[in-house]
Amino acid sequence: NQLTGSIPTQLGALTALTGLNMGSNRLLSVIPSELAALTKLVWLRAWQNGLTGSIPSEFAANTLLGELNVHTNQLTGTI
Repeated sequence: NQLTGSIPTQLGALTALTGLNMGSNRLLSVIPSELAALTKLVWLRAWQNGLTGSIPSEFAANTLLGELNVHTNQLTGTI
């Protein structure tokens, strides 16, 4: 893919989503906290982009999320 821009907050409305792959693109934004509303999400891959900021703390409530792959970004803070 060659997705550019920011991650749409509207993705948080796709509540039946179990996996989301946005890896190896040109996304230049923060990870929106709206994605934490995806409570059925098992894996989120957003590696190798230009993501900044921190991983939203709301993700800690998702007990199904087994894979959060965000390497090769400019994220800060702790998980």
